[in-house]
This record gives sequence, structure tokens and C-alpha cells, in this order.
Amino acid sequence: MHSRLADLERVSDLHVWEGLGHAFHLDAKLPESQQAYRVMARFFARHLGTALPADQPGPAAAATR
Repeated sequence: MHSRLADLERVSDLHVWEGLGHAFHLDAKLPESQQAYRVMARFFARHLGTALPADQPGPAAAATR
């Protein structure tokens, strides 16, 4: 899917969490799930022009982790 979107010159981010199953994000207790939720929230905020909730760090804060 990511490759096809890139071929069509569409915006697409691909994130891979090594060693985790396809639907790992459904277990909200996993730290990786929390990270995935933050990644998704930033993507939508960036492309829909919405603000992140107050408890969501922006891209600059995430880059320093």
C-alpha cells in the first residue's frame, strides 16, 4: 500500500514495529501501541490541520526521544 501511494505521489508514512503482529495496536496497554497512537494522531493533525490534544507532544518533542 505504501509503495503504491508513493507511486501516485500521495502522502504516506510507513512505520514498522519489529517483532509485533499486524494488530498489536489493539492492545492499548503495550508501550508500542501508545507510540503508534501518537504517530497516528500526529499524522492526522498534520494533514487535517487540527491541533493535537494537550497531552500529545508535537513533532519536535517526539524527535528528541
